Amino acid sequence: EAAAAIAGLRARLAAVDARVEAWRQRRGPGEGPNVAFVEWPDPIYVGGHWTPELIARAGGRHPLNPTRGEGAGKSFPVPVERFVESDPDLIIICPCGLDLVAARREAGTFQAAPWWPSLRAVQAGRVALVDGDAMFNRPGPRLVDALEWLAATLLDDGVAAPEGFPVAWLDPQRPGDVAPPQPDNSAHLKDIEELHSCAVEHGESTYIDPATGYTVMTQLYMIERGWCCGNGCRHC
Repeated sequence: EAAAAIAGLRARLAAVDARVEAWRQRRGPGEGPNVAFVEWPDPIYVGGHWTPELIARAGGRHPLNPTRGEGAGKSFPVPVERFVESDPDLIIICPCGLDLVAARREAGTFQAAPWWPSLRAVQAGRVALVDGDAMFNRPGPRLVDALEWLAATLLDDGVAAPEGFPVAWLDPQRPGDVAPPQPDNSAHLKDIEELHSCAVEHGESTYIDPATGYTVMTQLYMIERGWCCGNGCRHC
């Protein structure tokens, strides 16, 4: 049974490889679509490890963290200026460890930024939100589903993406458009202050954000760690 499952996955990989090769022959020489795979919005972390290789295998390229032989480097933050300069054809927002609902919430950080509507992918409605926790962030058989979805998205060759693939597309946004309304977090922030104070009083190093389910490090943890990672942690 395991051997049959492996053979099936390999057959699906081979089918994608054949589609990409046929697509490249039809389109002629030239680079594939520029894809920006985002694992976190603030700061902007671009995808690493196996993700750039998946993009390349599906016919695209990931210049913000390109493949290097097998795989790529780790995920790392890039300045906003570099992200804007890359001006991707396709942006995939796939926050590490978050489902589709949480990914949509995190996308609001981008939609509220003044530079966001200047990107061609944003103007063309080519910004995808994906359940990263289910499809991209963990090594396993579902990466084949992710590859098939990438191929369907990049090649536009009439082959459908896997049924039920967890993706949503943001509406186009152009310079001068009113940014989508963002939720009022004032009450939530007040709750966070109370949660943090209570955790510190009890000597806790973390607490759970009730709105997101994230584990948040307290000021006590930051002091004990003794150094700053530069990622804008809430209580640093």
